[in-house]
Amino acid sequence: SILRLYLDMEQGDLFLALGRYNGSRGRLEYPNAVLGAWRNWQYQE
Repeated sequence: SILRLYLDMEQGDLFLALGRYNGSRGRLEYPNAVLGAWRNWQYQE
């Protein structure tokens, strides 16, 4: 997927890869929103 390519380009840094995916690399809004939503869906015992 394109996100995998961006993860490789950013050497595994999900935060930077998400910014690149959205076209807003270096800005905090999109990566923070995605990671915040992802935390809401994580399984917790």
